[in-house]
Amino acid sequence: MTPLERLYAALEGASYDGCATCGICCSNPWLQEEEEALLRPVAPLEIVEGVPFLAGEPCSCLSGTHCTQYSLRPLDCRLYPLDLVEEEGELWWVIFSDCRAPDALAAVLVPRIPALEVLFTPEVLGRFLRQIAVTRRTWSPYAEKRYNKIQRFREGQGGSEPRPSPLSEQA
Repeated sequence: MTPLERLYAALEGASYDGCATCGICCSNPWLQEEEEALLRPVAPLEIVEGVPFLAGEPCSCLSGTHCTQYSLRPLDCRLYPLDLVEEEGELWWVIFSDCRAPDALAAVLVPRIPALEVLFTPEVLGRFLRQIAVTRRTWSPYAEKRYNKIQRFREGQGGSEPRPSPLSEQA
């Protein structure tokens, strides 16, 4: 099982019954490398500063309020509204407040944070950091801080290698 598949498994069984199926989450989902290979044949992609995103605003996989590629949806989609953001060199788990059912989904996703942190390999975390560097400049909910901090990302939970340098040094 790949590191990404282990992250998917940690999220498996999460009940999204509280989801408002509004499609707000379907805005510029970014992809891990494995996901890019899976989705390239079925959906148009856009590469921004080396980071692949599902093209379209909203996402080209959205039909009405349902994902046409739900079984292939990327980690970014599986986590939303839970995400990582960087503030002053620190990573935080947050819930984006644009979600129309943030409390219901937070109740499902936040308890999974410890398991997710253990599964974040340096490679997966590095990809998150590159994505964060792009989306904090290009995606208004991030740029406008439309999120609520949950807790700091715990360093060292995803393996023995140190995490890449803080984003404030990369940007």
